[in-house]
Amino acid sequence: MDYKLFEEMLLATKKGGIIVFAARYSYVGEYWYDEIINLMEKEGRWEFLKSEAFFKYDKIEQSIGRFSKTPCKIFAFRKT
Repeated sequence: MDYKLFEEMLLATKKGGIIVFAARYSYVGEYWYDEIINLMEKEGRWEFLKSEAFFKYDKIEQSIGRFSKTPCKIFAFRKT
């Protein structure tokens, strides 16, 4: 995935609409998502509303195959 993902979110949302998405913590930093998210806000393309951390597969006590407790973050933005 690249910045086009965020462009598509904006194209699919009317002005004033809410964009909500989640990503693993590793994706937010490792795959530059923080950089593009902040740039789009700085450019006035969307307004940050809220973010919250959570664990995906939080009920799993031990890893099962490729499934394990994974830290994630959910974001909400309003298209300006």
